[in-house]
Amino acid sequence: MIPRYFFGYVDSVRPWLAQRLVLLLLAFDCWIELIPHAGRYGFGDFNVAHFALLDVLQPLPSPGTYIGAVVLAGTLALVQALTRPTRAGLGLACAAYTYAWAMSMLDSYQHHYLLSLVLFAMVFFPRLTSADVFPVPGDRSVVVGGALLTFGLAEIVLGLTGAESPLGLFGPGAALPTPAWIWLARVALALLGGLLAFTPKSATQPKASAGATAPSAPSAPSAAKSSEDEPKPRGAKGRGRKGKKQSKLQRVDDAAPSERPGVVVSAPKTVAWGYVLLGTSIAIVYFFTAISKLGADWRAGHALRRLGHTPLLEGLASRATTEGLLLFGPMSEAAFWKLLATGAILTQLAALVGYLLANRQDDAPPKLRRAILALGVAPLSFHLLAESGLTLEIGWFSYYMILFALIFFLPAPVLRVLAEGWSLPARWLAARPLPTAAAWGLVAAAVIALGVAGHAADLPGALVGAGIAAAFLLGDALWSARASAAAGADEGPAPKGAGERTTRHVGGLGLAGLLGALGFIVAISQSEVRFDYYRFVGGEHRRHGNVAEALEAYEKANEHVLRPHCLYDGRQLVSCHRTEARATALAEAHGLTVRARDRRREEAEMRMRLEARDGGESAVAADQGGDDG
Repeated sequence: MIPRYFFGYVDSVRPWLAQRLVLLLLAFDCWIELIPHAGRYGFGDFNVAHFALLDVLQPLPSPGTYIGAVVLAGTLALVQALTRPTRAGLGLACAAYTYAWAMSMLDSYQHHYLLSLVLFAMVFFPRLTSADVFPVPGDRSVVVGGALLTFGLAEIVLGLTGAESPLGLFGPGAALPTPAWIWLARVALALLGGLLAFTPKSATQPKASAGATAPSAPSAPSAAKSSEDEPKPRGAKGRGRKGKKQSKLQRVDDAAPSERPGVVVSAPKTVAWGYVLLGTSIAIVYFFTAISKLGADWRAGHALRRLGHTPLLEGLASRATTEGLLLFGPMSEAAFWKLLATGAILTQLAALVGYLLANRQDDAPPKLRRAILALGVAPLSFHLLAESGLTLEIGWFSYYMILFALIFFLPAPVLRVLAEGWSLPARWLAARPLPTAAAWGLVAAAVIALGVAGHAADLPGALVGAGIAAAFLLGDALWSARASAAAGADEGPAPKGAGERTTRHVGGLGLAGLLGALGFIVAISQSEVRFDYYRFVGGEHRRHGNVAEALEAYEKANEHVLRPHCLYDGRQLVSCHRTEARATALAEAHGLTVRARDRRREEAEMRMRLEARDGGESAVAADQGGDDG
């Protein structure tokens, strides 16, 4: 029972998409969300790690130690997301991320622990590329429509949760009311994409979508294939001429697409016990969160009421006490919060059941699949509400959970339609011939670019983290080339295309490293990461009476401030902008006030205190000199 649950076949698009999206999100999460918190590390020569053993083994954590760890984790995550991932690369990213939060209780976010479990499970995901997942190109209208639909849905989710988005940049900001035309554009893109992707196509179409799941009858060429080409269950370890395991991808028809014009290709499936382990881990998290909410404070609605001071929930509470809610009618405010708290517990229990069933939905009968899809509403609605209706400080955690809900619960054909368009660049590059010299040139350029990005970041530890990532990338490329050469020397002439595959892998590593360096420096330079980090450092030094160090940190903060003109609603920060004219116009339109968010006042204060201290010391020295004379 348990082996069948963990080692059965799942549609290959699920682990492939989960791994890619989570790694991409994690990279920017590390760079943008985590780096600013490094300013709290190393003060007072005191630290308590999450594990007592770390307090014995590690030196006192410093800002450079923390930043180096998160830069390394983020860079490796992005490189692994853009290439065929390796277990060593994923393992090092997991270790770096885990050490970043484990080194000190200053990072006490529980979801960081969960993300370490996620990364650990992904080490054991099947090593898939987009060519493995989409063996046959889909119809052009399906591919374009799926890409538009994905973009439109992403815009809608980001808009609902109050996050920045590409279309949202044309509006006043995520924290202010979004113009109606932006919402119309989001919905229109999603609808247009849906129409292109899901409108029935002609049966005589020459190409079939790779997202189709209906198996076809084997053609004559595939029927004549030997038993070595048949999908093998766990334990039947078929091996090729080089002694390596055959691919675990299962296809109903292995005939080449050109031999089967007009035939629908079955979606490849794979054994992905790491993916099932991930879904089971998420289900366990929902179980414990539901249990933790059984206390009297939560069940009575008091805890939720303290977290629900947002326009959404306060407006809903007002409606419940006046007009009433559908199916429940008017109720007292206390009854409303109690109802909402009870609903949260039931929602998390439904998510628990849903994830345990969703792990095996690709082998489930149609009626059970529909039930699983309905259960997916529970985690999706819970995290949308948590991000838009509660005052929680949990970083990007809700977005990870929204991604998991979509990947685990949506039907696999829908996921294929949504994902295939965004995989086209990778498949196009993989199909292009690449000279060996060009591949190694890309690796050399990536190593240099990562070093330059680490230095240009102007953050302690960033160069070390980027340097370790560059060294790992170079080592991966050298190891791949060495392994390919050793295999050829041991077993005679290499199979046709083996050298080309190695060259492509090396070139892919180089290109991914270049994109990683570019993504890192853009994330740092186009956000308030450095400003936030240095203002935190300045504040810590100021509280500890380190005037010179505080002055230096405040000068750095003012050097890196990107959006100094901010809108405030009373004392509540609403949004910040690059130009004063833009901020002033929005303030007048929405009844807000404009204040400077830089640290020039604190810089001036520290300079005055330093000058006063130095002047006093000079006067004392002069008095002592006069007395000596």
